[in-house]
Amino acid sequence: MTPTTKEKLPVEDRLDIQELFARYAWALDLGDSAGVLDCFTEDGVLDHLWQGKLEGHEAIAGALQELWYDRPSWWYGRQHLANHFLIDKDGDGARAQAFFSIVQYNVEYRTNFVFGIGTWDNRCVREPDVVYRFRLVQVNAWTDARRVPWKGEQRIEAGEYIDDELLPQLRDDRAMNGLGREFLTAAERGNASIVGAFIEEGFPANYQDRQSDETALHIAAATRARKVLRVLIECGLCNFLLRDKGGRLASELAYLFGHDPAASRLLGRKERKQAEDQGIVLTRRPKT
Repeated sequence: MTPTTKEKLPVEDRLDIQELFARYAWALDLGDSAGVLDCFTEDGVLDHLWQGKLEGHEAIAGALQELWYDRPSWWYGRQHLANHFLIDKDGDGARAQAFFSIVQYNVEYRTNFVFGIGTWDNRCVREPDVVYRFRLVQVNAWTDARRVPWKGEQRIEAGEYIDDELLPQLRDDRAMNGLGREFLTAAERGNASIVGAFIEEGFPANYQDRQSDETALHIAAATRARKVLRVLIECGLCNFLLRDKGGRLASELAYLFGHDPAASRLLGRKERKQAEDQGIVLTRRPKT
């Protein structure tokens, strides 16, 4: 075996690992907590980005309750699909990489859509009961150019937005409109975990309400939802220069309605920096 040749696992092991992915998806998407936990070793880790590294069955079970029941219709009807497996021996176990896509049936509008795509980079080990389980499930949702493990020449800038020309089309889509209401409601209620989950799975951070043109950033600023603001700012996807129907920036709403001068100053700095980067002269109200 040459230094560049990877040691291959027996065919039976490879099939068992693919079946592990299948067992995980069936349990995850049908609300089977015991089934999901049985896919992990006792000290297994679920690295789910916005939830962080969840170590052990108790932490993973808590994350499932949050995902499934904080906003039930957000998860209900999903299917995680894994394909194009790369499986190699890794120490006493295996490294299993795969593409994933998440399709969903929206029960309110009776429509089907793709919720998100990305890659898994997992570690598996065969336990004494001869069953393969995950030692690590590492989720890499493609929510930004930086998340795509591109090997070629990088000609796409990280942090590009789903911008104005596409957002009106998205707001006209019934399924997207339903998800948009849930996303903005989560921001209004200060539910940072749900807002983060939407963004992680590819929902546009700059989605605007059809009536008010408010984004989650506007709403979080106006309601003093600081945890939501942190999620939105740290995701690196926000267009700080979007205005509501009244022509107001998020920094103005933080000051006027959120009574949060500190957040207003922070958002103001973000707005000025983004305007400067784009060569825009920033005003408190758009010029008519």
